[in-house]
Amino acid sequence: MQSDSKKLHLGCGDINFSGWVNIDLDTPSADMNLDLTQPLPFANGSITHIYNEHFIEHISRPEAVCFLAECRRVLSINGVVRITTPNLRFLIASYLANNKDEWGELWQPNTLCMMINEGMRSWGHQFVYDADELVRILVEAGFNSISFQEYRKSKDKELFDLESRPFHNELIIEARVTESGIQSLDDQAVKYIENQWPIKLNLELQERIKSAEQAVSNQANHIHNLEVEMAARGDHISNQANHIHNLEVEMAARGDHISNQVNHIHNLEVEMAARCDHISNQVNHIHNLEVEMAARGDHISNQANHIHNLEVEMAARGDHISNQANHIHNLEVEMAARGDHISNQANHIHNLEVEMAARGDHISNQANHIHNLEVEILKFQRSLYGKCIAVMSSLHSFITRK
Repeated sequence: MQSDSKKLHLGCGDINFSGWVNIDLDTPSADMNLDLTQPLPFANGSITHIYNEHFIEHISRPEAVCFLAECRRVLSINGVVRITTPNLRFLIASYLANNKDEWGELWQPNTLCMMINEGMRSWGHQFVYDADELVRILVEAGFNSISFQEYRKSKDKELFDLESRPFHNELIIEARVTESGIQSLDDQAVKYIENQWPIKLNLELQERIKSAEQAVSNQANHIHNLEVEMAARGDHISNQANHIHNLEVEMAARGDHISNQVNHIHNLEVEMAARCDHISNQVNHIHNLEVEMAARGDHISNQANHIHNLEVEMAARGDHISNQANHIHNLEVEMAARGDHISNQANHIHNLEVEMAARGDHISNQANHIHNLEVEILKFQRSLYGKCIAVMSSLHSFITRK
């Protein structure tokens, strides 16, 4: 800070101008910490230049008038104050133009309504001005030479290129102290700027309309593609529905076929049960035949044993006859000598022959009986074999049909 400097940078924040007295409420880097709603500690007419950026919207209108009156007091003749502050009219114009993206990264309100309310109230704002109201409070503070300026431009080289923030159509005004009491107001700059708004906003609106039209066109194409896709999917669904219907018809036919098959299987099961009963009866019959054959076999065995015993007996009797024949021979030899005895022996032999003939007839009858049993057994075996063949044929036919 130059102690003899006659230039004040009021509400400097953390931005210090070289060759100026940088003043802020509580910023440590400022040259002086002052409450700007209170009187300035400078003598009347001791300051040539005052710069104030984005400050007066943070105090009330009466406090702003008092602040500007203090600036008027400390400024010398031809001294000037330059003020930059948000423009209420531009905020409203942006709202009406549906444009909330003017401030980019600096400020991104979510909605147009929030843009208006935040612009009026956020960051400690208390009163936002339009051009007329800003001129009005300067006049109330005692200034009579007032002119609006363009961004970072001024006829006074000390005030040239001072704005530190990006330009968003803020009000930039210079008020000068003159010896004359004649009121003068140069509002060409602000009128030019404000006349550009409709063009700029119209261009932005046109761009938005083009973007919206393109978006609508894209949406229409997307909808058309969706309709085409839906039509294709509708055809696909229709084909699927027909396919499902055909499947249902086929399934119904198969269901009928399965039902018929089930009935057929049921009938086969009934038939099999009947055949099983028949086979069981046949098996029982065969078992009974086997029991009967076993009994007949035992009878035949007994008959065979009896025949064997007879044969043994006949063999013994044959031996006996042989012995008798020898004995007869001996008797015949002896008969020659013993005629009476031979006659008696001949009678005895005749009796024995009669008995042997009777026993021969008995043996012949036994042999005929055995032959008849063999014939009966052969017939029974043939009958049993035929029945087994019939049972096996029935089983084979049943298995073949299954």
